[in-house]
Amino acid sequence: MFQSLVDALQSSDIPKRESCLALNLLFQFLFKELRNAEKVRHWFRHKLSLEFEELLTRTTTGRLFDCVSVSYIITLIFVKVIIVGYIIFLIFCA
Repeated sequence: MFQSLVDALQSSDIPKRESCLALNLLFQFLFKELRNAEKVRHWFRHKLSLEFEELLTRTTTGRLFDCVSVSYIITLIFVKVIIVGYIIFLIFCA
């Protein structure tokens, strides 16, 4: 595998303006090797939770989610199902 990466980097088929191929290959290799490591999973979960916390506390979207409760969402879904069922009933029974 290493030799194929070296060949790809040295081949003339690669466009000259592509300056990130080596970085892309490096990050792909690291991802494939380390994606199942416990430290990487912990770091990823930590970063993801920080991003969600920032989304929920510092943005307008977070304020919107804060105002909407789960029971409100369930009520909206229930009403939508009733309305769609009624429309289907009218279409097929009329």
